[in-house]
Amino acid sequence: MFRSTIAKLRCMRCSKEAELTPTDDLEDAGMVKIGRNLYYCFTCANVTGHPKAPGAAKLPKHTG
Repeated sequence: MFRSTIAKLRCMRCSKEAELTPTDDLEDAGMVKIGRNLYYCFTCANVTGHPKAPGAAKLPKHTG
């Protein structure tokens, strides 16, 4: 019998929980990875101004 691996992710700011299988995407779960085993939910990522937050302003690359 095949057993699927389920990972439980928790926002380090508000403790919102999401469950992911290997075929799921972080964006589908509403989470942003900010470090090794560290995650923010989309709401907390936006509140803290994290650059990987959905809708975050992209800064222009330094060319000089």
